Amino acid sequence: LKSPPASAAAAAAGGWSLGPSMDMQGSIPFALHKDPVTSVWLADDLCTLATSSRDASLKITALEKDPDPTLGPNAALHLHSKARLRRSFTSSDLTLSSCALTPDGSFAVVGSWDNTTFVYNVESAYVISRCEVHDDSVSCLDLVPDASGDVLRTLEGDPAAEPGFLVVTGAWDATVKLWSLRLGSDGGSRREDFGTHPLMELFDMEAPVTCV
Repeated sequence: LKSPPASAAAAAAGGWSLGPSMDMQGSIPFALHKDPVTSVWLADDLCTLATSSRDASLKITALEKDPDPTLGPNAALHLHSKARLRRSFTSSDLTLSSCALTPDGSFAVVGSWDNTTFVYNVESAYVISRCEVHDDSVSCLDLVPDASGDVLRTLEGDPAAEPGFLVVTGAWDATVKLWSLRLGSDGGSRREDFGTHPLMELFDMEAPVTCV
């Protein structure tokens, strides 16, 4: 489960909510996919949930947050099981292996068994970028904001580079790659920043990569 900074709350997707004592409390589960879920990501606002599945679909779900004021500082982590499907997208007939949301839940980055990774605009319900990033199926990915731009500038060797995101992808080709991703003010992404030339490639793995 990936949901910085509130990874524990992401368990709500499986029908659980996290109480103030850190005990798992049962709630009503909700079905989103026809086949097994491969990845879950909860946005920083704790209200937008992205899930990918072997049924080749990406689902964006809005969670209704109903904090209990008696829980004090833990109120934001008390998620009820009310959910509304906001977006449903099917890319092809191949499994979507992984997904990640930007902190505000506006964009999803998704990995697929067709060797590609794509960026999905939640508001417009449109794929704004798709790139072949590995020689075999993408098995996992992670998305890390670089708000200051310091990391990207260091890796790219460009002191004028703009802030953006780091995307880490792993695949069945036993490689891990690091990419830069920048989203424009119009909601688009620049292809030259993502999917053309990785910032870094790691080839030391002896078996398919299953987690990054």
